[in-house]
Amino acid sequence: MKRVLIRCLLLAALAALLAGCGKKKEEERQSLVLTVAETADEDRRETRASSADLDTVNGFRFETCDEMVYCTGEGVKLRRKPGMDGEVTGYLSKGARVHRIGKNSKWSRILRDGYRVYIAAEYLSPYPPETEPPESAAPEEGSRTEETAAESRAE
Repeated sequence: MKRVLIRCLLLAALAALLAGCGKKKEEERQSLVLTVAETADEDRRETRASSADLDTVNGFRFETCDEMVYCTGEGVKLRRKPGMDGEVTGYLSKGARVHRIGKNSKWSRILRDGYRVYIAAEYLSPYPPETEPPESAAPEEGSRTEETAAESRAE
């Protein structure tokens, strides 16, 4: 009788173990399915973002671009992030040629010395700024030019 009881207990214990193993595998399968589904959702989000080539920095959306542009102002501020609250990291001189990699109507993202920085879009142009012609030196008093002009008037 003891042997039968022991056998029953062993069989019950074995059945409990087997039942628990199947449950654990089922939980693992569900976990795996959720992980795959979450990954697929992330991939879809990334694909949507990359297909539109848009990203947001400090509340400003940027369109990706790849172009060389020129600074049209003197001492234009470069900022760590777009917006007037962005820390100033440097300045651009008039006529400086830079690589623009992102833009919107107000701000541009440029590469400067290996760093991504931001500049107000109004100060960038695809064309170099016009250079002012050098002022000609005023003729000295009593110079040949003045005498020639005076003679021409007298005639």
